[in-house]
Amino acid sequence: MRFLLSASCLALVAGCSGPKPEPDAFPLGMQLVYAQDFWDAGAVNEFWITDPDHWKVEVRPPLEAGAPSPTGPASWLSVYHRTDRVPFAYRPRVRSPHRMAIVKNLVVRDFVMEVQVQSTGRPYPGRDLILIFGFQDAERFAYVQLATLPDERTHNVFVVDHADARRVGAVEFAGMPWTDGTWHTLRLERRTSDGLVRVTLDDFEEPLFELTDFTFSEGHVGIGTYDDTGMFAGLKVHAPSNLGGGVTSDPFVVPRTVPGTIHR
Repeated sequence: MRFLLSASCLALVAGCSGPKPEPDAFPLGMQLVYAQDFWDAGAVNEFWITDPDHWKVEVRPPLEAGAPSPTGPASWLSVYHRTDRVPFAYRPRVRSPHRMAIVKNLVVRDFVMEVQVQSTGRPYPGRDLILIFGFQDAERFAYVQLATLPDERTHNVFVVDHADARRVGAVEFAGMPWTDGTWHTLRLERRTSDGLVRVTLDDFEEPLFELTDFTFSEGHVGIGTYDDTGMFAGLKVHAPSNLGGGVTSDPFVVPRTVPGTIHR
């Protein structure tokens, strides 16, 4: 189940259904402009997706009698390795993430995005998930990468602007404590007046990142991973409005299956 409010709909107080603004919970008069709980398999159609055959909506199976109640969400969007071993084909022309899902029909400037996430990748220093913002096309966007061990090319805010991903901050942030089977809630706040990019984890108190970047003042948002696997649930975006416009055709449909290995 989802909802998305357009800029024109938000401008009309009368006759526009949907959740009410939440002025006490979010800054700058923000209101809920997009929400997706991934309960329906058709949710994937609301995203521009790299390698669509490697993404699917999953729902927790019914509990057996006497089984303990599980924790975490009941449904999610998963990026995964196929059991038939069909490889991921998408290879960007510049060094940038390979596995992305970009929300269609939603363009925001200042916003707060929240999502529950679980990494299903193998344990290694670069194990990661990403949050994407300011998306213009396949070679112009920004993303926050949350990886186990920070280095020059991981666990930071990065900008892709017709060139290899450029790190915004110094390599000084503590890594992301990914563990198998554990859900986390991430919150990304973007404020363009002063370039703020802030990411908080679970309790939303101490930021994992708090950096400044002015490269993209608006754009689509999304979720994904550089080249791993993971699950995403309860995606919500608060903003003053949905600006509308933006990408109108699949930005990943241009042939990008160039030979070569994945390079971070």
